Amino acid sequence: MFRDLQEVIGDYVLLRELARGASAVVHLAEDRRSGSQVALKVALEDPAWNAEESSRFRRLFANEASLVGRLVHPNVMRMLAARLDAEPNYLVLEYVQGVPLRAFCQPGSLLPPAQVVQMLFLCARAMDYVHGCQVLHRDLKPSNILLSGSRDVKIIDFGAAQIDWAQRTQVSGFVGSPAYMAPEQLEARTTSRATDVYALGVILYELLSGVHPFATADAGAGGIVHRILHEDPAPLAELAPQLAPALARVVHTAIARDPVARYPDCFSLARDLMACAR
Repeated sequence: MFRDLQEVIGDYVLLRELARGASAVVHLAEDRRSGSQVALKVALEDPAWNAEESSRFRRLFANEASLVGRLVHPNVMRMLAARLDAEPNYLVLEYVQGVPLRAFCQPGSLLPPAQVVQMLFLCARAMDYVHGCQVLHRDLKPSNILLSGSRDVKIIDFGAAQIDWAQRTQVSGFVGSPAYMAPEQLEARTTSRATDVYALGVILYELLSGVHPFATADAGAGGIVHRILHEDPAPLAELAPQLAPALARVVHTAIARDPVARYPDCFSLARDLMACAR
């Protein structure tokens, strides 16, 4: 059947939109050569940007292509191909039928704590692998982790990643989602593996309680940023008293304001989550 050219990018027929953000839109697409389904992440470059803004955006998109193409882990979405010379730029990613963890962060939709611990253990183990590749994700949040089936997870969207071995596309500074950014990231100080540990800790807190640890009545980002930098979260035991004290300690260690007080790496977080699962 004839398809309108607007529905085709390269060798891929666009089937439906899966997700849309400020910098990219992800489509479910069909490879016209093999017939297989893929996720096509298409860059959305704002024509109003100046040359510096456009260059930074392209570097961020190239970051993701450079990174994801080198990562091979069962809990990290695979990149199959990249076209950075096309207009628009796009990445071809494996298509995962999953639900973002954002769907399970409200009081009426919480998953069993044992399942949450298992999922975040897998995430921490995957991030330990990513960190071993000298990469920081810098934008871990519930919408960037997919639950596939009842237990499996996939970490996606490395567009904000910091890559030590790819200096030609290195981008630093304020990149990420403020609600899940560690204090040192918000203040543009040096980030480390503990920065990603912090984000996983915030996700854990939300999945276990249905409330963000720094939720505020202020609808803007400023209110939550102020609380992250200057206030302590409510004790998890008050919001979810049924949880084991050991699990609550793990969460609060992960979201400590001072990175020195946190788990130094995701391996340590995964180890203690495994202990909580026994």
